Amino acid sequence: MYRIQNYFFVLLICCATSSFAQYDKYVVKVKLDSDKKVRGKLLNVSSEGITIEDYKGNSHHFIPQIIHKIKVKKKGLTVLGGLGIGAGVGFITSNRVFKDVHSGSERIVGGFLVVSAGMLAGSITGLIVETINTKLILHINKDTLKFEKEYEKLEKYSKVYDHN
Repeated sequence: MYRIQNYFFVLLICCATSSFAQYDKYVVKVKLDSDKKVRGKLLNVSSEGITIEDYKGNSHHFIPQIIHKIKVKKKGLTVLGGLGIGAGVGFITSNRVFKDVHSGSERIVGGFLVVSAGMLAGSITGLIVETINTKLILHINKDTLKFEKEYEKLEKYSKVYDHN
């Protein structure tokens, strides 16, 4: 039974990490003046604005006068993903370590502590990876001149840029 859990967990990790390869490398998040945030992939960049395709497939064009901040991140592990993986590793570890313990309270408390430690370690790992994967942050603050100076930094993260 425990071998099946171990193989299942390894399969789960492989599937989760390979799913990132199916999509584009970068996610762009644009914060607008209306406190609205749009996430997706960057399609086009020019001095007049940027075009983003969101996850539903809708294309949005934003002019610099409504953009507060643009954030570019490389896809990878997130805090929530790290939390889930840490909980899974902690659960499997607690099952392996406490399988011979016959006292119910010791097994529950020990399992809880191991799962909690796994969740904490996974969350910290996810936070570190998210910080490392942040590639660019532009604070435009609805300033057209600032956008015209900074928009060229976004070109290498757009869909039309050749990543080879």
